Amino acid sequence: LKARYLAVAVPYCRWRELGADGDAWFRTWRMRLPDEHLHHFDRDSLVAFLARSGFECMTLNCFEDGIRLRPGEVGPNILSGFFRKL
Repeated sequence: LKARYLAVAVPYCRWRELGADGDAWFRTWRMRLPDEHLHHFDRDSLVAFLARSGFECMTLNCFEDGIRLRPGEVGPNILSGFFRKL
């Protein structure tokens, strides 16, 4: 990308965080939309993925959860990041 800055929002994939419970969670995760999201990210994997393209993470947050979580749903669900080209 030729952009100097990049803002992204992706479904927050908690599979790695959940350990043994990760597979069951992933099968029923409402943000898992086959043929729409081809890759899934957590904090570490999103930062690493964009670092390979020369982007440095400025900040990560889950602020969208404040408007997107459904009643009774537990976050994090949406991971937002702001990056700058090195």
